[in-house]
Amino acid sequence: MLRLDLRDIPFYYINLDDAVERNERMKSILSELGIKNVRRISATKHETGQAGTARSMLNAIESAINPVVSPLGTPFVILEDDIAVKRWDPIIEIPENADAFYLGISGWGRMNSHSGPFVQWEQYEPGILQVYNMLGGHAIMYLRKRYIDLVRRVCLHAGYDIEDHPDIGFAEIQRWHNVYAFDDPYFFQTSSGGNERVTYAPLSEQESHECMNYMRNFFLPLNVI
Repeated sequence: MLRLDLRDIPFYYINLDDAVERNERMKSILSELGIKNVRRISATKHETGQAGTARSMLNAIESAINPVVSPLGTPFVILEDDIAVKRWDPIIEIPENADAFYLGISGWGRMNSHSGPFVQWEQYEPGILQVYNMLGGHAIMYLRKRYIDLVRRVCLHAGYDIEDHPDIGFAEIQRWHNVYAFDDPYFFQTSSGGNERVTYAPLSEQESHECMNYMRNFFLPLNVI
């Protein structure tokens, strides 16, 4: 297992320039957690919020991997500005082969062009799960270059080619990498009741199904280009 002190890891958070209250709240949260290296990323506005999120994520990743901007390199954490803290212990142990580690989870997954309660996971050890198709991008720690490069391309495609959510692409590439998550998350989303519901409860306590047939309520196909 790899032992890390989250207080020593760079944290980047995405925040719109006119979302002043959220910015102040994020600064307060990260200060109270003792995070030493914090950088705000000015979020990109777009007529479709999905594309704006993808472009903002891309900006955050490119800032984090820029040695001039972030000489500390990996790992690093990217947050959205609608998070709140559920629990916190800065000293964590994660699998040594982790490409990414989710500090915030979602009970919704992406499976066969459907988005819904379909997260596929296996227990790695008590409290830590390996996830294969989990949606969400509000609190992720990135560790390995091979995964970061692919996430960057997901954001580029989502933000500029199809103008849609980047977390669908995040979910679809997990099966080919070593992606883990806390079962009981450190951070949850507060932007809507639905988001809070699926990002607060431990993943092992949430409903999960295999989606092997067409389900109208959850069918969400995407363009290729």
